[in-house]
Amino acid sequence: TGTQYSRRIGVEGEELPGVYHGLDFLRDVNLGHTRQMRGVVAVIGGGNTAIDAARSAMRLGAREVHILYRRTIEDMPADPREIHDALEEGIRIHAMVAPVRISGRERVQSVACVQMELGAYDRSGRRTPVPVEGSEFSFPADIVIPAVSQYSDLPFIRRDEVEITKWGTFVVDPDTQMTTMPGVFAGGDVVRGADTVITAIADGKKAARSIDRYLGGTGELNKGEPIDIPVIEDDEELVEHERFPMKYLDPDTRRHSCQEVAQGYHRLNAIAEAMRCLHCDRRQS
Repeated sequence: TGTQYSRRIGVEGEELPGVYHGLDFLRDVNLGHTRQMRGVVAVIGGGNTAIDAARSAMRLGAREVHILYRRTIEDMPADPREIHDALEEGIRIHAMVAPVRISGRERVQSVACVQMELGAYDRSGRRTPVPVEGSEFSFPADIVIPAVSQYSDLPFIRRDEVEITKWGTFVVDPDTQMTTMPGVFAGGDVVRGADTVITAIADGKKAARSIDRYLGGTGELNKGEPIDIPVIEDDEELVEHERFPMKYLDPDTRRHSCQEVAQGYHRLNAIAEAMRCLHCDRRQS
């Protein structure tokens, strides 16, 4: 079922017209329901959903797009390439700020924020951001897009049937992917939270082996014909060729269009780049 719902940020004013949660916004953009935006857009969050929302808002005509993030830019979980591209397109990132209130009479007019500073280290080894006393300020905005986290759609299961974490994901056996309900297996975002496609595929294969064993099989999967992988030689006389740069759409052009940003390679560069694959880049100097 994935993580299809945007988690609320839990601040006053989140119900005001003009607040557009990240996944809902991106879904409507892709379905063609949202075709135009005006004014100043404030995106709250630092992940890929926040970056996608900000870049999409810019392309839909927003006058200004700002990202508000409570940690440093270096701590943003979004892909560094996406952050770089967003900055090139004129999106402004305000680090070390956190929203405390969304204000407006009939619709959004501003976001009240506080400055943050880095405090003690947490369990993950990162310093925890803490509010700076007396630092509250108002940030004018016409549209606010919270994109801080996501959670799973679980209408098909009762909480007393399967154990669920405090984040709303399934508890599974790490070796078998089985949930606390015998015979029910899970993987991907519904277990990990928002993650990548490749980890969901890996969980699926792992669960398939476990399901086969659970049903009396050997757990052996049909993976197709074996592939002969050449032995990697580590020879000091061999040198690596650098990657050929890809052509990208100019930032001033792409911020007003939905054309593909990465334009691909010139034919000769494409051939040369392909020759680097599978250690073919290691050639005699």
